[in-house]
Amino acid sequence: MPVQLLERAVSPRLRRTLWLLPLGLPLLFVALLWLLAYWLESAGGRRMVEQRVGEAIGMPVTLGGDFGVRLLPRIGVTGSNLVIGGPVQDAVFARSERFAISIALRPLLRRELIVEGLSLVHGSLYPGNYQGASGPVSTNGELVLPVLREVTLRDFTLVLGADDGLEITITQGVMTDFATGPAAPFTLEIEDYGRVEGALGWAADPGRFELTALWQSGWGELETTVDYSVSDSDGELKASLRLQELADPLRLELGFVIKEAGVSLSEISLGLAAQSASGWACLLTGPSPSAHIALHSKRLDLDNVFPAGGNGSSPEALAANLAWNPPLALNARLQVTEFHAAGAVVRGAVFSTGVEPDCSALRGNP
Repeated sequence: MPVQLLERAVSPRLRRTLWLLPLGLPLLFVALLWLLAYWLESAGGRRMVEQRVGEAIGMPVTLGGDFGVRLLPRIGVTGSNLVIGGPVQDAVFARSERFAISIALRPLLRRELIVEGLSLVHGSLYPGNYQGASGPVSTNGELVLPVLREVTLRDFTLVLGADDGLEITITQGVMTDFATGPAAPFTLEIEDYGRVEGALGWAADPGRFELTALWQSGWGELETTVDYSVSDSDGELKASLRLQELADPLRLELGFVIKEAGVSLSEISLGLAAQSASGWACLLTGPSPSAHIALHSKRLDLDNVFPAGGNGSSPEALAANLAWNPPLALNARLQVTEFHAAGAVVRGAVFSTGVEPDCSALRGNP
């Protein structure tokens, strides 16, 4: 009886309306999205996106190729030939053949364009050319930082130094929630070098960042902590390297200064079990990239590093595991006051590869 009364109370027109709601609401939503798409594609839409992405990154952005609206999986725009920085090559921070830019939906309903994410495919990244809105720091002394919720790179070449400098291929990289304050997680898949997972924390004042990362590859694991000052272009690095052939981790501490022609490494301290070495090094990133390392150790005992009856490791096994084709020439020298191996003792031993290490190219370099 109550059901019959309810059916009589609901008019046929109201019943038709209720039946149309499940179909009408999605159609209304799609129509609204198409209206937003039309607004984005209208004259000035490309310039507005360039301006908003540039504000989020802190550098000028140019969308020079195709440009279209994407409704799914997230509303935004896609296209080709995105350039960050410029206009001349020496000032280009990044180039990408394809791009996808995600836009926040709720502000868009109020005709406000807020960029949430940036995805770049097949391009090049030049970290040495990064400049904020007024250089590395803004006019009030605070560092200009990107405020994107997510940045994704696929098939990208990281170029260190000049345009023809050291190149490293990033097959995929993702960073989320990058902003001043809390550390932002990131992952990197690096061709031929394995996977890196870590977090990047950035403080605008005094313009320093701290990076913690775990690099995993076929030869072992490298845990790293980096403290870097953007305004001074210098910092400190601490690392622990675990190799399959070594029972104990190799500890590393050093200071570094980033210069136009490369990176100067000073106060290097290496430790393995009870043994240690110290020295200096540099990484030159010019047309012919090279690494130069000079170390000295008072005592080096291979019998302690590779104990007999241990885990089956040996200097030969370690060398075979680390045998790879580095992307740069290696020039290194190790001087040992007292060298022990297989029960023998050699005083004043010198081990070297390549030519004599030389970092004079960085002297007086800004």
